[in-house]
Amino acid sequence: MLPLLSLLFSCGKGTPPAAGYYGDHVVLGYDPVGDIITGMYYDTKDSIPDPDCSFYFTGKYIGKYTNTIRWLPGQRNNRDIFGFIKMKGQNEFTFYWEENLQNCRDTPDFASKKINLSLTQAEPWLFIQTVRAENAIVHAKPSKEAPALGYVQQDVVLKILHKKGNWVEVVAGKKNQLRGWVYYKNLKSFPS
Repeated sequence: MLPLLSLLFSCGKGTPPAAGYYGDHVVLGYDPVGDIITGMYYDTKDSIPDPDCSFYFTGKYIGKYTNTIRWLPGQRNNRDIFGFIKMKGQNEFTFYWEENLQNCRDTPDFASKKINLSLTQAEPWLFIQTVRAENAIVHAKPSKEAPALGYVQQDVVLKILHKKGNWVEVVAGKKNQLRGWVYYKNLKSFPS
């Protein structure tokens, strides 16, 4: 296995990644204000996301190469796995991690192969976060007095569209069927 480079750099910033779905297993967000890439790889077992074979990732976009960290749901501070994303234009990138997920028969070999992913559906997300609260109310407007549209449970992945004060506009669900505003303190600082 090739050793992971501790520093990767690029001459020139290039084009940042487009937010959206990459293949059937990756959602990616890009926040141009902080140049932050956030996302989730999810594998399924009987059409349900498998938490043992899914992971979150983040990194600061610095150009063609972006150093990233990856972690399993609920294990953000336990053990980060380092890797990188190599951009191949705005709609395609390559994943590489220094080690694979264990006991995941259908998950690609990220350590010995560089996995190429292409944008399959662009979306206007800025970043990806998860719910901290046991249940967070999704409101029609950025106000606690606004009508509730629904609830999202703890650890549900939300795609963030906008931030307005202490509120974020989100979409939830695989088909983005729930859209509204959630109080920002009900979210984790990044998926964990």
